Amino acid sequence: MTKNTVGVLFTLVTCSVAAAQGTLSVDLLDPIETTFTIPDNLKIVDVYVDIAPTDVWTAGGIRAITYNGATFVYFDSDPNTAGTQPGLFDPGVENRFTTSLSKPRPRDADARFTSAGAVAAGGYTGRPPPPLTDPHELDVAYFAVPPESSTSPSVDGYVARISVDVSAVGAPQDAFWGISVLGAEPLGAVFVVQSRFPDRPRGNGTALATYDVPAPNGMDWSLWYLVPEPTSLSLLMLGGLAVRWRYFDRPHSK
Repeated sequence: MTKNTVGVLFTLVTCSVAAAQGTLSVDLLDPIETTFTIPDNLKIVDVYVDIAPTDVWTAGGIRAITYNGATFVYFDSDPNTAGTQPGLFDPGVENRFTTSLSKPRPRDADARFTSAGAVAAGGYTGRPPPPLTDPHELDVAYFAVPPESSTSPSVDGYVARISVDVSAVGAPQDAFWGISVLGAEPLGAVFVVQSRFPDRPRGNGTALATYDVPAPNGMDWSLWYLVPEPTSLSLLMLGGLAVRWRYFDRPHSK
């Protein structure tokens, strides 16, 4: 791995893009960013929206697929169905590290997992209801309930949590995990999740809509891991600390 590759790597651990009247960000939850214990086999991807003060989040859409043995983790919406009805809303605080969706909420807030304020509309790629909640593919469009209006307050926050079981991926213990805009992964990165539209010109893998700009817009991203070469391990650690400092300096990460 070259020095330039290491530099690219650390600028992409948290990625964001302007969409509608807001910014869409995707990042990997670090254990120090939550007061709860993340299971060792999981990687948790959080989607954050930063909305213009004059606008309000109204809807979101996600289509994501897994690679190399990874699977999405859902909660059972009906305990009597033995896992055959994966849920996406209001998993309960006991299931905060499963895949779930909501209107904008603080990262660790109980309301994110008990009072989502959102429901599914079907598949984000155009499939009819219900949304697709497969271990290897997630395809869902969802919107705020009750619907937002021109007088609704503008709220920033997390609107999606994507839980990924990586126990079968085979990544070594010293692997570096990152998220980047799709196509900007460092050389040698191994894909674990991609969020992208099946036909890329038609849409983005993860999107948001606002009241003033109802047409969804967003980004494609990927979750990956990289096995560092011994000679670049020190650069990897120093770069990670630099990005960690920059990330915590952002308002929504506090």
